[in-house]
Amino acid sequence: MTIQELRLVSSGESLATARRGRPRRRLSPEARRQQIVECASEFIGEFGYRALTFKAISDRCGMTAPGVMHYFQSTDALLRGVLEHYTLVLRRRVALLADDGLGARGCLDEVVRDVWEHPMCIQLYVHLSAESTDPDHVARSYLLQRHDLGIISVARLIGDSHPDPTWAAEAFYTILDGLRMRWIRDPGLDAMAEWRRIADIIYAGTALSNRNSPAARQVCVGR
Repeated sequence: MTIQELRLVSSGESLATARRGRPRRRLSPEARRQQIVECASEFIGEFGYRALTFKAISDRCGMTAPGVMHYFQSTDALLRGVLEHYTLVLRRRVALLADDGLGARGCLDEVVRDVWEHPMCIQLYVHLSAESTDPDHVARSYLLQRHDLGIISVARLIGDSHPDPTWAAEAFYTILDGLRMRWIRDPGLDAMAEWRRIADIIYAGTALSNRNSPAARQVCVGR
């Protein structure tokens, strides 16, 4: 929110009205599409996909509803645009991490760190995951496919750092999903600390575990 918007909101204006009052910036089609995707991501993260309307997004973007529909002809198409954008960003990030020489555990640590640097994406994912338990939800097949492809990508990243890389990748996603839900309930959660503690226990005895951590030592002693 800009200072001018803050002043208008403080005087009783809504944020949407404040934004509509601003002069529209001339953006390239690519930049405008990106703006719409980001506004839609924020909205879905706050209210869920079922509440999504072109009016709500146009208000957030400072556009008209027909202007938004010029780029996305339906709310389903807009949701697909949101999902495709963030999937592409994540795939690029994972590919870069694989080339950084961090090792498998270092890469997993960085993926978790990246997730919590984008809280809006966590809210978006949790809302859509809950809604897509409905077999007819537009995002259901996409999320299932994304999960399966994610398992394959992470298993490749893990490689010979674990005797069963597919199981290790599935465990990673299970931990990540659980931490997302805990963070939604408790935004003060130190997700990185929790991830390290759980991972050192789950992956104890393999190259994915930090053998010097108290959690890993306790498991090893218990064995």
